[in-house]
Amino acid sequence: MAHEHEMSPAEYERLKRRLEELEEARKRVAREIAEAAAQKDLSENAAYQAAKEKQALLEGEIARVMGTLRRARVVQGQTDDGTVRVGARVRLKHKATGQELELRVVANINHAAEGEPVVSAGSPLGQALLGRRAGEAVTAQTPQGPQHYEILEVRA
Repeated sequence: MAHEHEMSPAEYERLKRRLEELEEARKRVAREIAEAAAQKDLSENAAYQAAKEKQALLEGEIARVMGTLRRARVVQGQTDDGTVRVGARVRLKHKATGQELELRVVANINHAAEGEPVVSAGSPLGQALLGRRAGEAVTAQTPQGPQHYEILEVRA
């Protein structure tokens, strides 16, 4: 499979719902185009041109989501050995500040539920967490310098 996208079951379901929404929008735009086309002179028909532009953007988004779903590999948040994977919820403690935070590791930040605290698997912190277990220390190489954390808990 060319360039798989690992994602949690929740991410996969959100993308499927997004595709359904986009397909419904496609139907609405097709009706808009038909109504605007009924006004005849298409060369000076602003409603027709706007609907065609909307259709082009929509088709691009549908193709992107469909491609991501085709390449999706759904993974569970935690392996049997308790290591961090895409979909896992991880509770961390920042060593310098003592602040605790809980994040869900996602394959792509765009797949996250709105308002949910997440970290992308491809980010410095996400890369540092993948494959690690509770009790381990990790260091994320960020633009602000190295950030040190202790993994307190890993759960699916």
